[in-house]
Amino acid sequence: MSYKKRSKNTIKYKNYLFLVLYSLVILFFFTFSIDLFLKKKFGLGNPILYYFHPNYGYALRPDQNIVRFGKKIKIDEFGSRSNYDSQKKTKIIFFGDSVVYGGRLVGNDNLLSELVCNNLKKMKSCLNFGTNAYGLENIIRRINHNTYKYRKDFAIIFFNFNNLKRGVSKISGQPFFNKPVDGIFKGVNELLLRYLDIKRLKYRYTNTNKLEWEKYDKYLYDEDGNMKKEILSYYQKVVNDLFYLINKEFDDYLVVINFSEKDRNETNEIKMLKEMLSNYNKNKILYLKEQLKNENVKISKLFDDHIHYNEYGHKIVATFISNYLKKNYEKFN
Repeated sequence: MSYKKRSKNTIKYKNYLFLVLYSLVILFFFTFSIDLFLKKKFGLGNPILYYFHPNYGYALRPDQNIVRFGKKIKIDEFGSRSNYDSQKKTKIIFFGDSVVYGGRLVGNDNLLSELVCNNLKKMKSCLNFGTNAYGLENIIRRINHNTYKYRKDFAIIFFNFNNLKRGVSKISGQPFFNKPVDGIFKGVNELLLRYLDIKRLKYRYTNTNKLEWEKYDKYLYDEDGNMKKEILSYYQKVVNDLFYLINKEFDDYLVVINFSEKDRNETNEIKMLKEMLSNYNKNKILYLKEQLKNENVKISKLFDDHIHYNEYGHKIVATFISNYLKKNYEKFN
């Protein structure tokens, strides 16, 4: 090979190498810029952390204070999302799923739990144990595991029929973090991991046990499309366990039957819940949707995504609960 030809090849390889290095530098700074934007704008890369528990599945780690999507998320020393006032010995304690938790949609100060306490002059401390994807059994187990803490407190439990159907949710099946995000581009890493988890759920799981060729979900429903008696008996047992526990462990309680914006068979599910709850004190059970409709509240204005309340929704629901407590419980007058 001639000298000139070798020189041309050398220059050619150097140009390729320079192009590759230049592309890598550009890619690095592009990724760095995207990562910085995700961290500053949305708080990605610093997710709320959970811990695994063999009894009640999982819960929020205590002592977290971050900003996500512009909303303040503070988890107190008890693992509750609250602005806890340690000077108050008695508390109102909220239990529920992501609706009560408020997520990134609502900051701590605008949570329905905080607003209820603000509306009740005698009560300045509300603990919010609402937790993403909790089923009613998660709530029952968590209360039972920590009964020594609640003796003098008032409990408010939010749930709907969907919470019954979840059973005991486990952290291994949820897109949550129980460790900090690794890597130099933490914002990008969290976004990528969440995207991959969405894809995992899409391709590996369905919302029911029904296959395309089956008329009904045969594990839950009979051939007429009615929920099987053994399933309803199981749900009734879970409800009974809840009421036994809250009667035994709390000073008093209110059970709030929650709802979504779109019906999706919710009318039938409410009827089933009413039947299950028929033997319990009706004054201590609040069917929220009925109350709101009676006051001509426009339901669609309460929701961000048909399931979770926006800030206005938290405010309206808090007002109704506060008024209901004042009307039906002497201690709040």
